[in-house]
Amino acid sequence: MRSLFVGILLSSLASVALAQQKPKSHEQCIKEVLGDWGPNFGDEWHRNEAHYWACRIGVTVETIQTWQRAADEQGDMAQEIKPVVVAGQNLVLFVKDSGTAKCYGLSVLRRAGSDWINAWEMPTRKGDDEGYYCAGQCPALQASTTGEILTVKSASSTNPNDDSCKHVTWKSEQFRWNGSTFVALK
Repeated sequence: MRSLFVGILLSSLASVALAQQKPKSHEQCIKEVLGDWGPNFGDEWHRNEAHYWACRIGVTVETIQTWQRAADEQGDMAQEIKPVVVAGQNLVLFVKDSGTAKCYGLSVLRRAGSDWINAWEMPTRKGDDEGYYCAGQCPALQASTTGEILTVKSASSTNPNDDSCKHVTWKSEQFRWNGSTFVALK
């Protein structure tokens, strides 16, 4: 009887552990991290952000915190965190938002032994801050991979006087994974 109870208990604990690792929707996760996140981009903010993204992706909070450090996210917030596999390597596409200026950066993280390192930063466009693409009221950067190709899409207004970005054009840039970083395709 005791072994049956222990078996049921272990099975229940395993189910709970697996359930916590299942990715959830934005709506579900934001309910788990309600309230004031603390001063923008401070320690409390980043702890709550890590909890939110852990819920969204289905990884541990500690994993997200490791990725935040590797992406050097201080003073920024995560717009998107997307684990991907490229050429058999686990990578993370980490899109950062620098705040009210709506300037976005992209770090690609890769596993190096038991840690994560920043393997690539998005190059700077003329007229933008170093490593960031400033979008104003336009949508955030979009990053995705297909095979060994990273595609980064950035939005801008077709009208230079359109501060609200009602008419959006998307520019795509592509980069190829060379085994340790991405290299621009011409």
